[in-house]
Amino acid sequence: MRAIIHAGMHKTGTSSIQDTLAKIDHPDYAYLKWRSPNLSGLFAQQFYEPVEEYHSFKLSGQTREELLRERKANFLRMSEQLSQVTKPNLIFSAEDITAPNDTFGMATQKLADYLSNW
Repeated sequence: MRAIIHAGMHKTGTSSIQDTLAKIDHPDYAYLKWRSPNLSGLFAQQFYEPVEEYHSFKLSGQTREELLRERKANFLRMSEQLSQVTKPNLIFSAEDITAPNDTFGMATQKLADYLSNW
C-alpha cells in the first residue's frame, strides 16, 4: 500500500476535500475512519509530543494520562484499520501537518515512519 499524506493548508478548502475523501468508496483509495474527516486530531493524538500541549487537547482540559490512554486505544484501532486495507493507496489528510514548528515536523516524520510499516 502506498500512503499519500495530504497536508492541506488551513482555509484552502481542505475540509471539503476531507469530507469527500471520507465519504467516497473508490476502488483505489482508502481513507481512515476517525471522529472527523480531518485527521489532525488523530495525527496529534498519535504523534505529537507533548500530546497535552496540542491546542485542542489543551482546550479540552484532558490530562496527559487520559490522552495517553486514548492514544494507546486509538493506536490499536488505527493499526487494525491499516492492516485491513486492501486498496493500493491510503490517503491521510490533516491540516496540522502544515504547522510551521519543529514539534509538528517531528510528528510528521513519526507519521511517515509509522505508515511505512504498511
